[in-house]
Amino acid sequence: MLDKKTYYPEFSQEVNDWWNNRYIEKDKNNLSDKIHVIIDQAGIDREKINSSNQSIKKFIYRPQTLQEYIGQENAKNLIALNIRKIETLKPVHFLINGPKGHGKSTVAYIIKNLLKTKMIERVGKQIACNDDIVNIVNEINGSIEKNVILFIDEIHSLDPALCEIFYPLMEDYCIVGKNVKPFILIGCTTEKNLLLKSNSPMVDRFQVQVELQRYSNDEIVQILTQYKAQLYPDYIVSNEFIQTIAKNAKNTPRIAISLLEDGIIEPDVNHVLKCHRIVYNGLNETDVAILRILIQNEKPLGSKALSQMVGISERDYIEENESYLVSKELILRTARGRTIASKGKEIYEKIINRRTSN
Repeated sequence: MLDKKTYYPEFSQEVNDWWNNRYIEKDKNNLSDKIHVIIDQAGIDREKINSSNQSIKKFIYRPQTLQEYIGQENAKNLIALNIRKIETLKPVHFLINGPKGHGKSTVAYIIKNLLKTKMIERVGKQIACNDDIVNIVNEINGSIEKNVILFIDEIHSLDPALCEIFYPLMEDYCIVGKNVKPFILIGCTTEKNLLLKSNSPMVDRFQVQVELQRYSNDEIVQILTQYKAQLYPDYIVSNEFIQTIAKNAKNTPRIAISLLEDGIIEPDVNHVLKCHRIVYNGLNETDVAILRILIQNEKPLGSKALSQMVGISERDYIEENESYLVSKELILRTARGRTIASKGKEIYEKIINRRTSN
């Protein structure tokens, strides 16, 4: 448990102080007073930033509704059910888990749109001390919207000690005896297993746990078609190009979109794949090197040893390579280490034979 002297110094006074630091702005439309609380994010002084007068071109497209969000039917049904629960009964908290680039943040924005509310955004590691939590609480209490959302991306990077402060916030909407306006916490993570190991009680307090699955090639094609229609309707990209990209994007929308935008500039799909070091069905040169090393080593290898032999960091190996290779059953992850799977051997031999024949 937390030592309150360590983690709660003058917490109550700080929560009260926000009221004295507010300012009132007259709303000319309805002549009523509104409270606005300015919260600096990540210690950035917004007054020192010169704003651009140039209109910002739309560079990214995010689906705005569950209907526009392609795939993930189970997740969408669960979210729709709980939106109705929020509107009828009470706020609930969402934990969204899934691979990188699969639209977790997009899901959070869709929930915001459906509830027509305000969203306070943070990254887990930005919440580093008591003051950061106080700022969040003050912003929630100072909001005029109902069902304000606190969105914490990469919530697994939140300090485990600070996680405990969120227990009463999530369950009882209070902190050190002070009431907090009911809110909705949305946490996104690629590492739910790490969060469970470091702070399973926090995970238990998320009533809605959404699991995003890897996309099929057909769903990637639909996502690319939708994305191009929204942002680049005047450019021509062949259906064959889109199909090839879908096969080589590791079932990941973010990768597929990057390849699509390259394809708008360079119509030669083979050149685009070569620039990204993609050699076969999404596998890149690093993936192939991992397969080769595991084939050559009869004993299982730990992630640290394997990443060193490949020449990348252990974190990059786990996040960028291993999860996909395991999901495709190309390598096996056991208690003793990583080994090659029979399917991994077959794919590696196919790649080598293609290179030899060329």
